[in-house]
This record gives sequence, structure tokens and C-alpha cells, in this order.
Amino acid sequence: MIDEEVKLLIDKMYQRVHTLLKENFDMVTSVGNLLLEKETISHDDVIELVGARPFAMDANYAEYISQKESTSDDTLVAESIAMALDDVESEAAAEKVETVALDADAEVEK
Repeated sequence: MIDEEVKLLIDKMYQRVHTLLKENFDMVTSVGNLLLEKETISHDDVIELVGARPFAMDANYAEYISQKESTSDDTLVAESIAMALDDVESEAAAEKVETVALDADAEVEK
């Protein structure tokens, strides 16, 4: 029964994607051609080619885009590196606290 339901869902989604691709063939082709030309495209390139999204943008993504427009790529890279280092340092500190706690527990048991 589960396999049949999964097959129905997959068939339904396949038809939906097929229809969307046929309806938007010109847009898909223009995005593909630009990718062949530039290899990577930006959010702005996509908007220029296919227009704005027909639905609301995710709040985190909207914030990221607005930050990217107001700062340089170098600044964004530096901020990303700093955040990653903070995460690594926090993880290392948490591991150290856990090790100390385990050592203390072992001493108490003795």
C-alpha cells in the first residue's frame, strides 16, 4: 500500500514538473543559455531573466540579499569566516567543559 501511494505521489510530481517545464520553456532556455555563457549566475541575473518571484521570499534569504547589496563580497566572506571560527571555538569550549565534567564525575566515583 505504501509503495502504491509513493508511486502515485511521484507520478503526480513528475507530471507537475513536466507541465511547469513545458509552460516555462523560454525561461528555462534563457537561464540555461546564460549559465553556458557565464557558468555562474546571481540572484539579480535570474530576476532579470524570469522576473520577480510570484511568492514571498524567505526572510533569511531576503536579509542575506539585502546585506549582499549593501556590502562588498570581501566583507561577506570575512563575516562568514568569523562566524565559522566562532562556531569552532564554541564547539571546542563545549567539548572542554564536557571533558572537565566527565573527569570530575570520575574523581567523585573514586
